[in-house]
Amino acid sequence: GANRLTGQSGGGVGIIFRPNYVVTSRSVVKYGKLEYGDFMVRGPFNLRVIIVYRQPSGLLVGTEEDPGFLLDFEALLEDLSEYSGDVLIAGDFNIHTDVHNAAGTHRLATMLDSCGFRQHVKGPTHKSGHTLDLVMCRNDTNICEFVRSHDYKISDHHTVFITLSCDKVEGVSESE
Repeated sequence: GANRLTGQSGGGVGIIFRPNYVVTSRSVVKYGKLEYGDFMVRGPFNLRVIIVYRQPSGLLVGTEEDPGFLLDFEALLEDLSEYSGDVLIAGDFNIHTDVHNAAGTHRLATMLDSCGFRQHVKGPTHKSGHTLDLVMCRNDTNICEFVRSHDYKISDHHTVFITLSCDKVEGVSESE
């Protein structure tokens, strides 16, 4: 069936939190080549979560990356830099960030650095062995404690798990 904002089938992203968190949608946006959901997560902490989906560009790895998506994403990063709370950005960027000499990889890394964010995923997140799914937080926070991926073979992408340091609240046990 059809999904995502474009109504096209295929692709898309999702996010799952523990049931003791309240997740509200602030907005779902299709802006140029950028599709994202903006959510507020409330629990023992408050966290703004941006979930990104980018359709594959169809360009060969190592060629000039489609500039539309990166320009739109840069505008989002600049907007988020004015937000004072904790921010987590995650999703399917469909940029081969493991190919260090690719134009899109370098441009994304430069953008993240200039806006004060860092990327936390290390290793492949796609069946082809590339890193396409990313998790980003601000440089000045340690909210992202641990990120790993696992291939359950239910998609061409691996499932990415994120452990947030704010998940561990003193005085609250895992069984509560």
